Amino acid sequence: MMLVSPEVLGVLRSAVAEGQTLRIPGVVARDLYLKTDRVLREAGGRWGGAKSGHVFPGDAGAVLDEILTTGRVFSERKALGQFYTPPDLAAHLVERAAITAGERMLEPSAGRGALAAPATGAGALVDCIEIDPANVAALTEAEMFASVRRADFLACDVVSERAWGAAAPGAFPGYDLVVMNPPFAGGADIDHVTRAIGLLRPGGRLLAVMSASVMFREAKRWKALDAFRELVAHHGGTLSELPERSFRSVGTGVATILCEISERRDA
Repeated sequence: MMLVSPEVLGVLRSAVAEGQTLRIPGVVARDLYLKTDRVLREAGGRWGGAKSGHVFPGDAGAVLDEILTTGRVFSERKALGQFYTPPDLAAHLVERAAITAGERMLEPSAGRGALAAPATGAGALVDCIEIDPANVAALTEAEMFASVRRADFLACDVVSERAWGAAAPGAFPGYDLVVMNPPFAGGADIDHVTRAIGLLRPGGRLLAVMSASVMFREAKRWKALDAFRELVAHHGGTLSELPERSFRSVGTGVATILCEISERRDA
């Protein structure tokens, strides 16, 4: 972890994030620029001459938001875009989900099961999808989930390989519930939640932790964001701020929101 000086924070408050690129307008004194450059490199950025700015592996705006919010760079997380769900937040989400025993639930990007485990304890039959092999091994060894698959949620065929297919012949009815904390980098949370909404049955529910930029960034600068907000509104969903420092216990001050759909409407 790196602390960021007030002087560098002052420079970054004027920075402009566009996609994966962060640009600093105007002229900055050399010594101060070098300090700022060091912070941005520690956060995962690299100078891209053709872009006239620092280019990040994911969403530059999410990186900037975290630095300005916390005054720190969490180096160990700069390439991940994923923050594991703290137990108290997981408990809150599962309680809010109001699970009925026997409901079929999906947790995409399940990690080590921070959400799937308490949901199972509440009576849900949970399918887990996870891309990291170490996490998949841990989920499988737990022997408490309906299914565990190693796959990229955005690329895999969820429908044809669901664990409960034999018990539900015919057309895929959709999940009763999706509870998720997807990766944030590069707007990945929008892609994950958009796909998850499409896997809900009519009347199904969704709770998703997302980057606060989904709520506050100007939609006109990001067409995908505009379309996502319209999708949530179409299904009667809401976007609301989660408490500050909800992820402090896992080493980051990233600002987050909750996307909630209490009853998916027909398309």
